[in-house]
Amino acid sequence: MTKHRAQTGLALVGLLGGASAQEKVEELEPVTVLAKKFEADRKDTAAAVGVVGAADLVRMQLDRTLDALNIIPGVQGLSTAGLVGNTGGAIFRGLPTPYTQVVVDGVRITDATNGLGNFLAGGHVGGLSQLEILRGPQSVLYGTGAAGGVIGYETAVGDGEPTYRFFGEGGSFDSYRSTFSSQGQLGILQYGIELGRFETENDTFTTLPRHDYEQDQASLALQWRARGDVLLKFSYRGSENQLGTTSISPLFISYSDIETKTHLVAFNAEYEVNPDWQSKLTLGYYDESYLGNFDGSFGPSVFGTDFGRLTVNWNQQIQLNEQFELLTGLEYSDSNFKNSSGRQTDYHIAGVYLHGNWKPIGGFLIEGGVRYDEHSEFDGDTAWDFGGSYELGGSGTRVRTRVSQAYRTPSRLDSARFAGAFSTQIANSDLVSEEILGFEIGIDHDFGDHQLELGCFQQELKNAIATRTIAAGFPSTTQRQNLPGTSRVSGVELALSGELIREELRYRLAWTEQGKEEVIDVPDRMISLDLSYDGGDWLVGAGVSHVAGASYGADPLNFIPTDERTVARLYGEYQVNEYLKLHARVENLFDEDYLISDIFGTQLEGAGRAVSVGATIEW
Repeated sequence: MTKHRAQTGLALVGLLGGASAQEKVEELEPVTVLAKKFEADRKDTAAAVGVVGAADLVRMQLDRTLDALNIIPGVQGLSTAGLVGNTGGAIFRGLPTPYTQVVVDGVRITDATNGLGNFLAGGHVGGLSQLEILRGPQSVLYGTGAAGGVIGYETAVGDGEPTYRFFGEGGSFDSYRSTFSSQGQLGILQYGIELGRFETENDTFTTLPRHDYEQDQASLALQWRARGDVLLKFSYRGSENQLGTTSISPLFISYSDIETKTHLVAFNAEYEVNPDWQSKLTLGYYDESYLGNFDGSFGPSVFGTDFGRLTVNWNQQIQLNEQFELLTGLEYSDSNFKNSSGRQTDYHIAGVYLHGNWKPIGGFLIEGGVRYDEHSEFDGDTAWDFGGSYELGGSGTRVRTRVSQAYRTPSRLDSARFAGAFSTQIANSDLVSEEILGFEIGIDHDFGDHQLELGCFQQELKNAIATRTIAAGFPSTTQRQNLPGTSRVSGVELALSGELIREELRYRLAWTEQGKEEVIDVPDRMISLDLSYDGGDWLVGAGVSHVAGASYGADPLNFIPTDERTVARLYGEYQVNEYLKLHARVENLFDEDYLISDIFGTQLEGAGRAVSVGATIEW
C-alpha cells in the first residue's frame, strides 16, 4: 500500500460515518500509525495493536472513548467515580491508568505530573480517522508511562467535494447530544470540523440523587500538500465540561460543582526526503484546567489544577535496503503543573530512540529498539524491546512474540515535601523510576472473511511507587516510597471479527482472561460481542458485555469487589432518503442492576435501561 493510498483510505473511512446505509464505500485494510509513528501494515510489527475504524464506531453508535476501549481485548475503559462525566480510567493488561499513555495527532497528553482522569472523562471519538490501541510496554517509542499500553487517534480530514452533517439525539435521563460536522476539500486545502454539545442528568439513585453533566466540544483539522514531498497538517481538539453532583452517605451529604477545560493544538509536517526516507516534525501543546467547588461536612472548599505540556518530536523512517528499516527520533517536552494547594512543578524530558526492523526472508520479521530519556529532576531512564514474527507460508497464520522493558518516572510531586490540610507528605530523595518488563506471544490468522488474534502476556512491575503512612493522626504523615518485590500480571487475549454467512452480517468479539493480578484487583474475565446486519436502507445490531467482579484497588479493606455483570444493548438505523437517516439505541436492555465500584463505603450503581432516538441530516 502506498502512503498516498493509505491516507485516502483513512479519509474515506472518516467520512463513512455520514454516508447513507445503502452506499458501498470501499474500506481498505486498516493501517496503524501508532505502532511505528508512520503509516504501516499491522503485520509489520510484533506488538499487539488493535484498530477500530470510524465506520465501525458510527455503526455501533459509540461516542465516548471509554466505551470504545471495551471492544479491544486486554483493555477496560471505566470510571469508578461515577457515571458519564466523572474521572475516567483505562486498565491495560491489569495495570491501572497511570501506566497508560494517550497520543492525539502525534502529541502526548500527559506525563508524571498530570493524570488521564480528566481527559478520559470527557473524551469522545467524533471526527476521528480511527482509534488505535497498542498493548504492552511501549516506552521505546513513547517514553515514560507507556507501560501498559498506548491509546492513539488522529483528527480526520476529508477528500473531495465537501459534505455537511447535522446529528441530533435525545433520550433517557434528559440526555441530549447534537453535532455539526463537515469534511472535504476546498481547493488545495483538506479539512475536517466538528462542533458538538452533550448534556445529561445521568441515572440517579438514593446515594447519588444529582449527577448532571454538560459538555461543549470542538475539533478542527486542516491539511495542505504544499508540494509533492511536503504534507502539512494543523489540528485542534478542545472541550469545556461541567459536572454537578450531590452525594449522600450515612455520615454526611456533599455537593460538588466541577469545571474542566481541555485544549490541544498540534502541527505536523511530513517531508519525503527521498522515496526511502520519511521525516516528520510534530509540535504540540496540551492545556488542561480543573476547578472544583465542594461543600460537605468540613464546610465549603475550592480546589483547582492547571497543567500545560509543550511537545516537540522529530521522527525519521529510513528504508536502508529491501530488508532493513530504521526508525529514529528526538523528543523534547516541557510540562508545568500547579494546584490551588500550593504544589507546583516544572518537568522537562529530552529523549532519543532507535528502532530497527529486519526482514531477512519473506514473511519473517525481527525488530528491536532502545531509548534513553534524560529528566530534569531525576536520573535518566533506558527502555528496550525485542521481538519478531513469522508468517507460515500462504496459510494466513502469523506467529509473533515480543519482550520489552518500560519505565514510569516520578516527579517532584512524588519526592518533595508538601503540607496539606489532612496530611503532610515528607520528602524522599531516594525515589527511582518504576520498571515494567513485559513478555507476550501470539498467533494471528486470517481465514476467509474472518480475522483471529490470540495471545498471552505476562508483565512484571518493580519499584512500584505508593504512599506509605509514616504516622497516623490528623494531619497524618506520609511518604511516597518504592515498594520492595515484584508484582506480576498475566492473561490471555482473544479478538475475532469478520462476516457470518454473508457480507451483510458482521461480528466483533473481544475476550480477556486475566491470570495474575498483583497490582490491583481487576476482572478475571471480560467479554464483548457485537453483531450487526446491514440490510441496505436499514441496519440493526446488538451487543453484549460480560465483566467479572473486581474491586479495582489494592486495599481489600476499603476496596470491595463488585458482583459480575452481563449487560446487553440494541441499536439500529434507517435511511429515509438521500439526506435523512433515523437511528435508535437501547443501553442496558434488560435493566441489569450492578455496582460500578464499592470504595471506602461508597457504592456507585451503574446506569439502568436507557433509550435514545435521533436523526442525521447530510448534504
